[in-house]
Amino acid sequence: MPTTEDTAQPSPTGLKSVIAGDHTTIGPLFIIASVIFGAAAAVVGVISAAERLDHTSFGDDLNALNDWFWSWSLYRIGIIFLVVMPLLLGIAMTLTPRLIGASRLAFPRAALGAFWAWLFGAVIVIVASLSGGGWDKLNGVTANENDAIALTLLGTGMVIFALLTGAIVVATTVIAHRPTGVSLLDAGPLAWSMMVTAAVWMFTLPVFVANLVIVYADMRGRAPISYGTAGNGDIWRQLDWIFEAPAIYGLAIPALGIAAQILIPAAKAADNNSATAHPIEIAKRIGVPVAIGLFATLAFGGWSQDFFAGAEHRTQLLYVFDGIVIAVPMLAIFGLVTLCALAGRLNVSMFSTSAIAAAAAVKILVLTTIAGALRVIEPLELFDTRADTAIFSGVALAAIVAGIAAIWHWTPETFCSRAPQPVGAAAAVFMGSSAVLLIVAHMGAGFDGAVNMIAAGDGIDALDRAALAGSLLFAAAMALVLLSTLAVTVNGIRSSTATNNEGMSNDDATVGASA
Repeated sequence: MPTTEDTAQPSPTGLKSVIAGDHTTIGPLFIIASVIFGAAAAVVGVISAAERLDHTSFGDDLNALNDWFWSWSLYRIGIIFLVVMPLLLGIAMTLTPRLIGASRLAFPRAALGAFWAWLFGAVIVIVASLSGGGWDKLNGVTANENDAIALTLLGTGMVIFALLTGAIVVATTVIAHRPTGVSLLDAGPLAWSMMVTAAVWMFTLPVFVANLVIVYADMRGRAPISYGTAGNGDIWRQLDWIFEAPAIYGLAIPALGIAAQILIPAAKAADNNSATAHPIEIAKRIGVPVAIGLFATLAFGGWSQDFFAGAEHRTQLLYVFDGIVIAVPMLAIFGLVTLCALAGRLNVSMFSTSAIAAAAAVKILVLTTIAGALRVIEPLELFDTRADTAIFSGVALAAIVAGIAAIWHWTPETFCSRAPQPVGAAAAVFMGSSAVLLIVAHMGAGFDGAVNMIAAGDGIDALDRAALAGSLLFAAAMALVLLSTLAVTVNGIRSSTATNNEGMSNDDATVGASA
């Protein structure tokens, strides 16, 4: 009779692992590609922020205005769909099976297809955008640019479809591949948060795709109505709700799961003879998942678009209630994580990269939700101002900081190598400082009445310089993350190759001895 060792199938390696859809390969591919795109997006962000400083000549001619809007919109699309979402998805694909005790993803071939479809769509988006496309123009458009815009919209739809497929794969893995007796609450904060995230994305992103379809169909028709006409900003106004609260908070859910997974220790009962669960264990098993679930409920964003409903939509009770109340579960998560981290026995050093980055991500999100609560207070008149950019920046950078925490915490499992702690800590500090600067600068500009889609504004030079400094810090942090990720990838490949060669040598020696 064959033993377990005889019948066990080894994990595929090398090119075979990519073809077979092994999660230990697909997840890192998402991570590496998103970090590369993140470094490029950071450069675009610096260019956009630098152009805001020119209050005299900027926008005097057609090309200047359109070029600025191109960089401004490319930065937003790139950060969300080419950096944050694939980064979090790659982390989840890599770690979820291990955290719940599963051997593989639920649909490994679908996960593999999701990566290549996302990468192909990302290339289409970048090439079409560089060819004169983008997501509309503010002032005038040529026939070639109109075609390039249509191609950009198609590439964006492909990217979203791929990301949704990957999220469904992760959620199905959490639901269907848990070992017998392991409940959803026992799966851990990261697995739970990714399952909830998949639900939020499935109810939000298809609405965004529907907007893309409407715009594309109207653009390619013989007589565009209004929301498919390029060159007047209407296309972007139909899409910008995905970058504003509450929809943007959907990116914060996995970040909260990562932070809780790292910072809350595996606590034991205070008395080993006591049958009563330790309060830390109760908080980790019940408190944090419930708070994340409430936060996710308020992060559904498909209903919040105002292009068709009009500006008065943002003064309605539901919109205001959502914008203010979402800070409550965020504060609850912050309190639970802080108390558990201080009261329990941490499984990480308080000064390790993962702990610093995880704590920074939670604090940034607290600051962001407070800014979001201020934004919906109508007398403050923050709608359609750079307060929107402050919230976008806070959520996006908090998610990337959480990604840094995950990469440095689980590099042995992800890349078969360890990332340098000082470099990771520096990247986390730079990224956290960047987030604070951008939130404060853009909120200050919002209170001054600076409009979100206008490049320059008078009287806010100091705030614009602070925003540029934040963008430079973000670029520096992404450069450190990119270099570290590439280094651990190379080291991991070398380590795996050396291990395989050693194993083959040992097998040869055994065969020779037997002969």
